[in-house]
Amino acid sequence: MVPAGLDGARKDLALYCRVHRASGLWARLLLPAQQPALLALWVYRYGRWVHFGERRRGALYRALYSLLFELARHLTGVLIQHWVEVEQDVWIESHHPVIVSARAVGRGSFLFGGTTLGAGGPREARGVPTVGADVVLGPGSSCAGPVEIPEGSVLGANAVATRTLPEARKGWIGAPATLYGGPREALIPRIEEAAT
Repeated sequence: MVPAGLDGARKDLALYCRVHRASGLWARLLLPAQQPALLALWVYRYGRWVHFGERRRGALYRALYSLLFELARHLTGVLIQHWVEVEQDVWIESHHPVIVSARAVGRGSFLFGGTTLGAGGPREARGVPTVGADVVLGPGSSCAGPVEIPEGSVLGANAVATRTLPEARKGWIGAPATLYGGPREALIPRIEEAAT
């Protein structure tokens, strides 16, 4: 189940606190300002609650969500459609544009700056990607069309996936994405470097 509302926002805050080592009260209070992608995730969680909650929300809730969505998109550079199923423990890099228009983003995935997940494919087979659990999308990577990125995959910087990747827990580089011969961990940027 996709976390929504306050429950989802709390889980997102807990993840960002772990990733960015924000342990004290002051560090936790500053985290949304230092990592604005967290704000975009919170707006997304609110949108899930409004559109897919247990009961239908009224026009006022939907209007507020539309306003918050536009503000978050412009202020943070992170666009997450409310219909995407973003599972728990998904981290998105701040201070870089990120577009998330996918069918789903699996639990424990990391999206670095410049990542684009969006529609593509030939006219008769257009669609959006599905990202499995524990996937790392490197800086500038793109996935377009009805492709699947299997569990544990790592797309290196500027890699482009326009077809379903055939093997899980592998690294992929280039455009179009091809299998990386070395360890997939070598393609994962350090978050300390990404955050600066």
